[in-house]
Amino acid sequence: MEANGLESEQLLVVKRVTDASILPELEPHFVFQDEEERGVYSVQLMQFMQLGLTRVCVVVAFEGTEVIGFVIAENTLAPHAWLSQIWCSPQHGLDVANQMREVLLLWASALGKTHLRAVTNRDMDALHRRFGFYEISKNVEYKIDSNLFQETLRLARSK
Repeated sequence: MEANGLESEQLLVVKRVTDASILPELEPHFVFQDEEERGVYSVQLMQFMQLGLTRVCVVVAFEGTEVIGFVIAENTLAPHAWLSQIWCSPQHGLDVANQMREVLLLWASALGKTHLRAVTNRDMDALHRRFGFYEISKNVEYKIDSNLFQETLRLARSK
């Protein structure tokens, strides 16, 4: 508490971060199905950040020095940017998320992007109401047999 008996408010700052040294603070909040995928993504993200300002956009919300949210988007050759990770502390709501989105939209707009796209398991109605996203497709996945390449090499060598 300050001398006047009031708690000092932590300053909320939302900004684009270009220094990859922030990644260890963000990584625990990355959403992936397994740790290997998380590790590969972290290495790629660090490399993208080192490539320059247009390849990737990392927007971080800070309360004081604490990270309370982030959004990560990648530039694509298409007219859209790809949202790859989004996290906001449960104690912080839509205001922080909207501030991060505004910084991201400015970056995407400067690159001539016309859309943001993402894959999500979240409720589409809620994403539309809160942020204006709408469903454009369904995602499908095909699992490649982990032995396929080695088996193909073995067969090719045996001929």
